[in-house]
Amino acid sequence: IHTLSGPLFMLFWPIFSSEPGARAFASVVPLVNAVRLVTAAYGDEADLATAISRSGDKKEALGGPFLYVLILLAATSLCWTDSLVGVIAVSTMAAGDGMADIVGRRLGEGNRWPFSKKKSIAGSAAFVIASTACSVALTAWMGYTGTLGLPLGGDMIALASRIALISTICAGVELIPLGDDNWTVPLCAALLSMILLH
Repeated sequence: IHTLSGPLFMLFWPIFSSEPGARAFASVVPLVNAVRLVTAAYGDEADLATAISRSGDKKEALGGPFLYVLILLAATSLCWTDSLVGVIAVSTMAAGDGMADIVGRRLGEGNRWPFSKKKSIAGSAAFVIASTACSVALTAWMGYTGTLGLPLGGDMIALASRIALISTICAGVELIPLGDDNWTVPLCAALLSMILLH
């Protein structure tokens, strides 16, 4: 769910019109998901809470998963198809952080970082690869469909190298045990995108 839901939603942004109301209409999707998570935490959606919880605690729906949909809501309502900032922020959070967790749990036992014992080198490598691949693919898709104009004159090699740098720095941010990486990683990706992709 973590790795694919945000990128799959953005994959369909080109089907929305270029009318100003399209941004608000598209924002309904993450907004409804936020409401569903609150409902899952406090009441009726036990199956949803179980599906997104690692511990089985319903209140976990208001942690990382809730932050995830809030970041998706912010990217949709604030960035939309005006800039790559939202695309890169969500791709980095979803694909990068999601694959770091999956690969780190399976292959990270013997290669923990000495300064961050809960994180692994395998997970960090997966973060950079998945984040870069997803961000570059969505960037190319948005450019190909004409959904948004690409910075750097549309030079995909220059864009890919800067996106890889953003992904690498964000993988480092994920290692820092300050706050939930469902907001620290996309915030870092958004700030770096504003600096490096404009």
